[in-house]
Amino acid sequence: KKWVCVKSCGACCYLKDREGIEDWFDDEDFEHYQSLIGNDGWCMNYDKENRLCKIFEDRPEFCKVTPKIFERLYGVDEEEFDSFCIDCCSDIISDV
Repeated sequence: KKWVCVKSCGACCYLKDREGIEDWFDDEDFEHYQSLIGNDGWCMNYDKENRLCKIFEDRPEFCKVTPKIFERLYGVDEEEFDSFCIDCCSDIISDV
């Protein structure tokens, strides 16, 4: 199966209480990730009313979901990218 981001889903923008998330980041990126968590658990750059990222063009690298970025940042091989993203999205959506 091929992974495709669902427009206006926003599930990945709910940042609070992600078990094991710190294992995916270096210290600097994890600190940045933590700084984006609003009081309600959503990314402070996520427009909940319109269900869009307010800084989409300038979002952090760790928010960009591409095979090359996921391989470099998280060690996910390009061949595993689609299944990894499908599993990850399924887990996140079920938690939101």
